[in-house]
Amino acid sequence: MTLMGRLFPKLEKEEPAPKQSSLSQKDQAVVMLIAAVLLGGLAIVVAIAVGGSNGSGQLSVATCSKQFTLQSQYNCFDELANSTHNMSICTLLPSVQSPNCAFEVATGSRNISACTATYNVPTVYQECILSLANTTTNYKYCNGLKATAAFKCVYEVAKENSFASANTCAALTNTSIAAGCSALNNYINAVAQRSTSYCDALQSSPNVTSLAMMLQNYSAQRQYNASSNITRVGLQQSEDLIGILNVSPRDYCYYQLAKMTGNSGLCGYTTTKEGSVLCQAAFAQPTTTIVSRNQT
Repeated sequence: MTLMGRLFPKLEKEEPAPKQSSLSQKDQAVVMLIAAVLLGGLAIVVAIAVGGSNGSGQLSVATCSKQFTLQSQYNCFDELANSTHNMSICTLLPSVQSPNCAFEVATGSRNISACTATYNVPTVYQECILSLANTTTNYKYCNGLKATAAFKCVYEVAKENSFASANTCAALTNTSIAAGCSALNNYINAVAQRSTSYCDALQSSPNVTSLAMMLQNYSAQRQYNASSNITRVGLQQSEDLIGILNVSPRDYCYYQLAKMTGNSGLCGYTTTKEGSVLCQAAFAQPTTTIVSRNQT
C-alpha cells in the first residue's frame, strides 16, 4: 500500500488485477492466423466483384470467369464483348442472352456481320439490321431482310437521308413510293440549287403521292396485305395538300422557285391550268376599292 493509502485508506481504490486470457498464446496465434486468412479472401472477392480485371486494369475472359456468381460472370462477359467489340465472347453467354450481346456488339462496332448471330431471334435480327442501316445510311444492309421488312428498312434509310439520295429512292420496291421519293429528291435539289433542271425531272401530271412527299406531308404508317404481298402506303392530307391536289409536281416546283427568286417568268413553264393559276396568284397585286367620302 502506498503512503497515501496508509494515511487515507478510504480515498485510494485498489486497482483490479488484470484478467487472465482463457486462451493460451498458441491458441491466440491460431485465431489471429484464421482471421488474417478470412480477411485476405474477402479482399480478393471484393476486388473481383468490383472490377473483374487483370493486373493491368483491363477486363479479360479469365478474370470474368472468376466472378463470384454466375450472373456477375455473365455481366462481365457482356461488358467485355461490348468494350472489345469481340463477337466470340457473346457465345460464352446463355442462349437467351447471346443475341442481345451480339446486337450491342454489331451496333457499337457498326459491323453488319455480327447481326447474323441474332438471326434465330427475328425481332432482334431485324432491329439490328435496321439500326445499322440507319446509322450508316447504307440501304444495302436492308437486303438481308424479308420483303416487307426490307421495304421499311430502305424507306427509313431514305428518310434518314432526308430523301436526298437518288440511289436509295431507286431501291424502294414500291414503285409509287419510289417515284415519290425521287420527286422529293429532285425538289430538294431544285430548291437548294435554285435550278429548274430538277423541276423538269418531275412529273408533269398530278401525282398525289409525289406531291405529298415533296411537301414532306407523308405518313409513314404502312399496312401489310398478306394475301397479295403488297405494302400499301397511306397518305395523310393536310390543308396545304388539299388545295393543290390537281397541281403537278413539276408545276409546284416551278411555283416555289418563282416565289423564291421573285421571277414570275417561271410561271410560264407550268404545264397544268391549276399550276399556272397557283403560280400567277403569287405575283398578283391586291386590288383596293376606294369609296368616296360623299358616297352614302
